[in-house]
Amino acid sequence: MGRHHGAHRDGPGAPGGHPAVQPPGECLCHLRHPGLHPALPGLRRRGSGAGRGGAGTEGLSVAAIVDPAQFRLVIPSQTRYLNLVTGLAKRASLVAGLDDAAAAKVSIAVDEAVTNVILHAYHGEGEHSVELELRFTEEALEIHILHSGQGFRSDQVVLPDPKEYIKHPRKGGLGLLLMSRFMDEVQFKADEASGRNECCLIKKLD
Repeated sequence: MGRHHGAHRDGPGAPGGHPAVQPPGECLCHLRHPGLHPALPGLRRRGSGAGRGGAGTEGLSVAAIVDPAQFRLVIPSQTRYLNLVTGLAKRASLVAGLDDAAAAKVSIAVDEAVTNVILHAYHGEGEHSVELELRFTEEALEIHILHSGQGFRSDQVVLPDPKEYIKHPRKGGLGLLLMSRFMDEVQFKADEASGRNECCLIKKLD
């Protein structure tokens, strides 16, 4: 539920592999999803000025994927880019066909996930990068958040009990709880060999 059936959806993606993400600072906005354009203000060329929340584009990379059902954004591991990320997540949700309420929940879940990466996986170090990949299918919107910081697997996650959390508030855990409540699936993957870790948020379009 939560899908707005009148929303526009693009057709199936074209075959082909994924091109490399552009180097930091090279921002490409020839997106295959026109509906995403309003979420990416000011990202036209290297050093194009401030985006949402006053964040400049240094270290920012935007790339359209050959498959129009996918889109990728790479940001520095800095909280000043969160407004850009959450704005994109909400816009992508609307493009996928979700209503405003569901889109807002997706945006909050993405905010929590990316904040966790920046503050905990990278311990607040701002010289790293966080990659977001949006995948549009007929069944769901998938948001993959990838990083090379400290990671963990889904079987290592223990969600706090909401009632106990209210009675005995503690630091940490609430973000994971919100993500699990607002999304249909939340998956964590850690690849020790490559050092790449992933949080996958899935919202079904039913």
